[in-house]
Amino acid sequence: MVVDGIFTITFKTGMDYLFVLENDPWDIHGYIISFKQRHQDLALEDFEFQLFPMWIQVFGLPLERHSKENLQMIGRIFGKVLMVDSVGSAEGRVPYARIQVMYDLTKPIRKDAQVRVSAGKKVLVIFKYERLPLFCYFCGMLGHDCGVQQGFVQGGV
Repeated sequence: MVVDGIFTITFKTGMDYLFVLENDPWDIHGYIISFKQRHQDLALEDFEFQLFPMWIQVFGLPLERHSKENLQMIGRIFGKVLMVDSVGSAEGRVPYARIQVMYDLTKPIRKDAQVRVSAGKKVLVIFKYERLPLFCYFCGMLGHDCGVQQGFVQGGV
């Protein structure tokens, strides 16, 4: 460990290094492990780990509205948009889109949002998160469990 919570890892090959960075974040037993490229001009204590890339699936948006611009607009609800992918409709499957964003760990996850599709017409889109790490169903935050649910069961509420 170099600094509290920060480790230095060396890879045997550049391909391994790129694979780890491109598939970030990693989920180990429900906890997020995020890898960042080291910049020698930045002190390790100043590294920002509250943002990490996350894929979010969007359900309920009409297929005709799966344009790159529309998906980027929806993605900005969560933060900086990295990539968009309109999955479309496979036989027997519900059409959905995918948006990769730099997700802020300090904000609770959203399960849905009202999106305007035309003048005076809004639809409710549902969000599903790919590879969702440890998540608190009570407060909506990532990385912990408030334990409130256990209190309800134990207290008989």
